[in-house]
Amino acid sequence: MTGVAIALARTVKSDVFLHVQEQLGELLGYLQLIDAAILMAEQNAEPTGRGALRPSYAPLQALRYHLPKMYERMVQVTQVVSAGGLLINPTQADLQSEIGPDIARYYRGAGVDADKRIQLSKLAWDATGTQFGQRQLQYERYYAGDPVQMGASIYKTWDHAALLATVERALSDGG
Repeated sequence: MTGVAIALARTVKSDVFLHVQEQLGELLGYLQLIDAAILMAEQNAEPTGRGALRPSYAPLQALRYHLPKMYERMVQVTQVVSAGGLLINPTQADLQSEIGPDIARYYRGAGVDADKRIQLSKLAWDATGTQFGQRQLQYERYYAGDPVQMGASIYKTWDHAALLATVERALSDGG
């Protein structure tokens, strides 16, 4: 989804605007956080007692909780960056009609011809607006179960002692 958003922004040169760069940077940051959680789970793997290693559970649980929210934001940014290009796309019949040469001339993007821009816009629509895209979004929201229960389970299983000790040190040092 991040790649689609970046490609769309580039085809209309909106990636030169600071607010678009910030949104795309946010999505790229999500990818880094996902990679970091996976690496942390691997680096902190624990033996199972049967000769295998099990990835650390806590970073994967955090990822399972946050990934649906990240994905929903990725969809939102893709839709916003796409603007009207998601909704107004010529069909194959349009391209082969008498207005086809006009479409080829006026619908092209920055560094891409009209066909490529149309394909990209249709891909973004399929991923964000169609029944498929909306089902995928719904799946991402709930694949890990009830998000409220997921967040609560992270809180309930976390060892809060070190965090609370830091608070106590801050209170006693500056009082």
